[in-house]
Amino acid sequence: MKLSLARIVLLAAGLTLAATAGRFAQAELAHLAAQKAAVASGEAAGDARQWRFAEVRALPSQLDQMLFCLNTQKTLAFARAPAARRQSLTRACLARADAILSRAPSRSVSHLVRADALLRLGDVAPSAAALERAQQTGAREGWMAVGRLRTALTLLATAVPPQLTPPARVRIERLARRDLALLAATPALGTQLAMLYFRNTRDQAWIAEVIETRPEADQRNFLRALQDFIAARARS
Repeated sequence: MKLSLARIVLLAAGLTLAATAGRFAQAELAHLAAQKAAVASGEAAGDARQWRFAEVRALPSQLDQMLFCLNTQKTLAFARAPAARRQSLTRACLARADAILSRAPSRSVSHLVRADALLRLGDVAPSAAALERAQQTGAREGWMAVGRLRTALTLLATAVPPQLTPPARVRIERLARRDLALLAATPALGTQLAMLYFRNTRDQAWIAEVIETRPEADQRNFLRALQDFIAARARS
């Protein structure tokens, strides 16, 4: 595949994405409505203004808590909630991730939750360190690669010296490239990568540039996943 052809196909995909953005927004709102019960029960665990998580020991329950933190905080409902409520959930997620890591320091998903929470709270350097730890402990766990990549791209786009030192920035960009390569090389993760590309208009050019440096098989995986994703959204 010639790189110029890849650029043309990516541009065409971008135009199609713009045309289907309204349908995607409607689908996401429906998904948020389905999550409403879980969000409300989470708030009911504390008082009206504070979030708390149960101190569960079972691994599946801990994983559910960590996924709740990652998924809820990237929704429109969370973005539109009052600042105090958002910060309460973020701090609760950070505290729960710290508690899990105190007993299981190699739990990669908890390092990722920690990185995400610290970044939301403005603690850039600790967030970058937690993200690196998440990659070190879960480099082969492809299902977390998209979350790591999303956090890495946000760090690179928003952090400035001295928040993120030049060496740290180089490490985070290297991490982002590794996770993007993992996603592109794994057809089963193509939908996640396509969704990230669709939602993250700020970094679409960077993603396309990195994809164009990958082997032709990876480029085809990405383009096929993107086209399938667009087609599915157009039908919905």
